[in-house]
Amino acid sequence: MHSPIVDTLSQAALQQVIEVAGLSRVDFADGHSGRVRSVSLTAHQVAQAMFADLPRFARALMAVRDRVVALFGVKSSTQIAREQGAQKCVNFFPVLSESADVIILGANDIHLDFRLYISVQTEGTGQRISASTLVKLNNRLGRFYLFVIMPFHRYLARYVIGHAIEQLDAGGLDEAAVSGGF
Repeated sequence: MHSPIVDTLSQAALQQVIEVAGLSRVDFADGHSGRVRSVSLTAHQVAQAMFADLPRFARALMAVRDRVVALFGVKSSTQIAREQGAQKCVNFFPVLSESADVIILGANDIHLDFRLYISVQTEGTGQRISASTLVKLNNRLGRFYLFVIMPFHRYLARYVIGHAIEQLDAGGLDEAAVSGGF
């Protein structure tokens, strides 16, 4: 299978996302998109595909992150999901808003507030899927955290959208892979 083409979102496209993301300000934003052959996907399905069957190194990075941030009073991925109780999550990310075309995942914590905005739009005989990360820094810890994770984020953000495109173009997702996540 060939590697999917993953584009970086333009500043204009990011600005549109920022306006609806629900943060009082945005200190960091990036986004990527790609095209899938399907015309019937929902944003929720794309979100699930992004986190399905992630490579071992991504899961290991998240485990290290969870151990380190606990020392500073920052919530682990497990704590974020557990706090949602009966509310919906994709992987450990709480669903804050959802329609067929857009899903906004995110959480607020002491160091930063983040949103993951995922959308699907019909494009020709397929769909364009987009994912944008938006961050509001709350303090110096948030700035330090973002600085430390940025090299990993830049790689993984592109990886998960490309991974989703491959999974979705290959014919769907295994429910066990979707629930595995981080």
